[in-house]
Amino acid sequence: MSNSSTGDSSSSGGVSFGIVLDILLNETHPEYENYNKSQGLNGVFYTPYKNGAGDNETNNSFAYCDASFLKRIPVPGEIVVIERRPSVYTLTKNTPNDKTNINRSKEGLLTYWTGIVAGWNHPNVNVMPNEDNTGYIYGEDFDPEKIIAPLGAFPGDTIIEGRFGQSIRLNGTKAESNTIVVEDNNGKPTILISNGQAEPEDSINPVKEDINKDPSSIYLTSDHQIEIEPANDKREAYIEPPVTPEEYKGSQVIVNGGRLFFNAKDEGAFISAKESIGLNSNIVAVDGEEYVAFDADKIYLGEAAKRLEDEPVLLGKRTVDLLEEIIDELDTIYTNLATLPPAPPAGIAKLVVLGNMQKPSIPLLKTRLKRIMSEKVFTE
Repeated sequence: MSNSSTGDSSSSGGVSFGIVLDILLNETHPEYENYNKSQGLNGVFYTPYKNGAGDNETNNSFAYCDASFLKRIPVPGEIVVIERRPSVYTLTKNTPNDKTNINRSKEGLLTYWTGIVAGWNHPNVNVMPNEDNTGYIYGEDFDPEKIIAPLGAFPGDTIIEGRFGQSIRLNGTKAESNTIVVEDNNGKPTILISNGQAEPEDSINPVKEDINKDPSSIYLTSDHQIEIEPANDKREAYIEPPVTPEEYKGSQVIVNGGRLFFNAKDEGAFISAKESIGLNSNIVAVDGEEYVAFDADKIYLGEAAKRLEDEPVLLGKRTVDLLEEIIDELDTIYTNLATLPPAPPAGIAKLVVLGNMQKPSIPLLKTRLKRIMSEKVFTE
């Protein structure tokens, strides 16, 4: 691929424009070694833009990427802004095979692309039509979505939009169509992160986020009400149920998606709350490899247990000890009954002795019955 840095492109004040032909995205690109390896990443091969089209008479040129941390990579067919700027390579001597020599001006500057021209002012794609104006060329791998709408802005917004419906909105200003910021929280910050859009009616008119319909969302609020539809609203384990998600107004973080998976790959995962933690689903399963532990002043097994608190569970060891003692007492009684003399007077006399001997243990057994009941765990 030829690498001429000259071209009779449309320019003004040192700024010119080029139509992207190819992008150097990774080390597998055939020109990766020739453009200083990682220094050339996200650089574009382009043909200068001239008279509303590409300049077919000019050899393809290369422009380095002038974004080190926040990047929006163009696709073939889009127009980029071309500028000459300094580089660390302007201070070093090039090797004979270093094509940066070709792309350097006499003033010691390199050619960079510094932005994408928003020809259609659309987040998805801004490509130029092909030469005969019958279609568009996007490159081999880029597949533009047909129904992606631009995100409508509110006054004072800072917005980042991806090509496929992803967006980050930093907002805090009241507007007619902004249902989150109202009179009493105007000026208070929100951050809305959406990954994908609910399918819009068309790709022209702007849309806004919908936490219930967008594929996945993270909302950060400071004093706002988000009308989210909970997937499950069962809260019978509460004595006083909390404010419902759609009615709560305040500082909160809402995460919504088809599935949420939190994974702590090195240490623990912790949820800490000042007032309460509520878990509700069709099935709630808790598994532990070493142990599972619960502790509280009161533990209720079932909604009625919480409401009535009249069925304490029995303490296992105390219950077993008491039952063993009762069985021993019964064993003594049955053994004596089995060996009663056949003569009634003698047998009755022995029963009287046996009764007087066993009777004192009854009050003690009754007292111990109360001690086998838990004071903190109740069931229904």
